[in-house]
Amino acid sequence: MFPYIIYNGQLLPSGAAFATADSRALRFGDGIFETMNVTDGRILFFK
Repeated sequence: MFPYIIYNGQLLPSGAAFATADSRALRFGDGIFETMNVTDGRILFFK
């Protein structure tokens, strides 16, 4: 598991709670999924 996540531009520990019960994303399934390919500790195709 990754040690950190980026949530609303903030770097948070991956175990930190950041979603609340009044979150529209949780209630209606809204959201955006983004993936970055990391090989040997480097993000590929970053630019």
